[in-house]
Amino acid sequence: MQQDYYKILGVPPDATADTIRTRYRIIIQLLNASPGRAKEFASLSVINEAFRVLSSSVERGYYDRARQYEEASPVAAPLEQSVAPEPVEPQSCPFCEAPVAAHASHTPEAACGTCGAPLCSAQQHAHLEDSRRIFDRLPFSLRVTFVRAGASQQGCKGLSSDLSMGGMRLLTPQRLAVGERLLLVCDFCSAVAIVRHVQANPEDPALSECGLQFVTLHLKRQRGGLLSASA
Repeated sequence: MQQDYYKILGVPPDATADTIRTRYRIIIQLLNASPGRAKEFASLSVINEAFRVLSSSVERGYYDRARQYEEASPVAAPLEQSVAPEPVEPQSCPFCEAPVAAHASHTPEAACGTCGAPLCSAQQHAHLEDSRRIFDRLPFSLRVTFVRAGASQQGCKGLSSDLSMGGMRLLTPQRLAVGERLLLVCDFCSAVAIVRHVQANPEDPALSECGLQFVTLHLKRQRGGLLSASA
């Protein structure tokens, strides 16, 4: 976890939604009234990102689970000996926010009945041998199609690199924003991802280079658990 969003907003991990909302407003009011106090807080973009995540019941649930898992495992154990964490149970789809059935995220094949987004937490795949084997066989880059949450535009294109079960780097002509949610589809998977950072590509300024964190993930397999090249 790169940032402790609770510490950034100055609230305890069990803070209510009203407490988080009130604290965020206080910080913004302080910064507007006294710009010289900015050094007492994180940057405004980080404060906004912390509030965005913690004010969403879905994203806060994923964030809390990842945070608890990191705190419980300060030293990473060998993957073969690790035990899968309890899956996060979303009450709504992490992409379109449509309601989902109880325990829907417990199976790797689970998908939202409204938008088709995968519901299985990306963290669960780190403990599955078949999933690790698929990632070991992936090429360095893959063509990706993605949809932006809340946008009418469909079928945006990009090229992925640095793939892992935690996320990817995406090159795209689209101007994405930090915190934006994407539904990604490529030859090996579909995933819901959050844009964590954006910068201009040094080799081609017309392209944005985006760091994505997977929230949920579905891996496409043939019989026997191997990657389907024609999916």
